Amino acid sequence: MAQSPLEPVPAPPSVVLDHLAIAVTSWTDPKDVLVDALGGRWRYGIRTPAFNACQLAYGNDTRIELLTEPDRGGSFVGKFLATGPNRPHHITFKTDNLRAVLRDVHAFGIEPVLVSLDNPGWHEGFLHPRDTGLGVLVQVAQGDGDPTKGSGRDLLLPRPWDGEPGGEPSALSYLVVRVRDLDRAARLFCEVLRAERLIVTDDLVRLRWPSGAHLLLLRETAYDDGTGNRLGVRGIAVEAPAPAALPITPAGMGWSKTDVVPALGVSLLFN
Repeated sequence: MAQSPLEPVPAPPSVVLDHLAIAVTSWTDPKDVLVDALGGRWRYGIRTPAFNACQLAYGNDTRIELLTEPDRGGSFVGKFLATGPNRPHHITFKTDNLRAVLRDVHAFGIEPVLVSLDNPGWHEGFLHPRDTGLGVLVQVAQGDGDPTKGSGRDLLLPRPWDGEPGGEPSALSYLVVRVRDLDRAARLFCEVLRAERLIVTDDLVRLRWPSGAHLLLLRETAYDDGTGNRLGVRGIAVEAPAPAALPITPAGMGWSKTDVVPALGVSLLFN
C-alpha cells in the first residue's frame, strides 16, 4: 500500500512591531516633539466608546499612537492617567496568525487577557505587565486596523493642528525597555513574538523584526516595588540629529539624549 503523503508543517506566524501607544491628556500635548521635531505624519484620528486615538507615521514603518479619554470619559485611559502623567501605555505587535501566537503565549506560561476574536476584521489579545515583567502592556493583533479603509467614517476625527512638517519623517531606531528578568524577557520576545537577537551582553539585548523599530532590553537592577517602578518603555531612539529646540546631553557612542519629555513620559535619544 502506498504511503500517505506527509501533511505540510504550518508556517510559523509572522510578527512585526507595529506601534507604541502613549496615553496623553490631549493629542496636542506632544505635538512640538512628535510632529514639529521628529516629523511625524498624521495617519488618522478615531473616536470609539473606549478611547480616542490618533496615529503618527515615521520613516521606518513604525507608528506612535496617542490615546486620550473618549468623549464621554470614564475609560481605562482616564484611570491610567490618574496614576501618573502622560506615558507609554502599550506596545502593539501585528501578526498574520493570532491564534498561533496565543498558543505560544500559553506554552510560555502566560495567560493572555482581554482576548477578542469575534470581530472578523480585528483580533487581539494582551499580555499583562505583571505576567511578563516588562513594565508595559503588550498587545498582539491581527487585522488591518486602519479605520480609513472601512466604513464608520463618522468615527474619524480631524487632525487637531494645521499643516504638516516639511522634509522626511525621522526613523525610530529602537524603543528602550527596562525589565527585571532580562533572559526571560528576551525569550518571550524570541519564542513567542518571533524576534531575532541582534546584540546580547550581560545587561542588554537588542531585538529586531523584519520591519519597524527594534527593541533594546536593559536589565533594571535598581527596581524596587517600594520605591517606584523604573520598568517599561523608558526611551525612544531616533536615527536623526537632535533638533536644536531640544536640550540634550552626550550619551556615548555618538548618541545624545534628552531628559524625560513630560508630554511623552520617556527620554529621546539621537544619533
